Amino acid sequence: MNRKKIKTTHVCTKCTSSINPIVKKQGLFFIEVAVWILSLFIVPQTAGASILIAVGYSAFRLLSKKMVCPKCKSDDIILNHTDIAKKIIQEQKELRGYG
Repeated sequence: MNRKKIKTTHVCTKCTSSINPIVKKQGLFFIEVAVWILSLFIVPQTAGASILIAVGYSAFRLLSKKMVCPKCKSDDIILNHTDIAKKIIQEQKELRGYG
């Protein structure tokens, strides 16, 4: 089986993996849905304020994205071309016997 080597762009400083990070949103989707349902259907007397809260939570989730390591979910990641990343990559190669 011929496996293609995927070029990684970042290194996780927590688990020392060479990775392509994933984007993770803060907050929980089901809470966002619950806030919208409550604001639109359950609490009509305070519709203005509750819709403002729902919009605020949705904006928070949209704006608070961050890149994380797909293996350990840490946000302590750095680009491959930095000196610290090169040192981590070299140490990993030595541990695996590549170099």
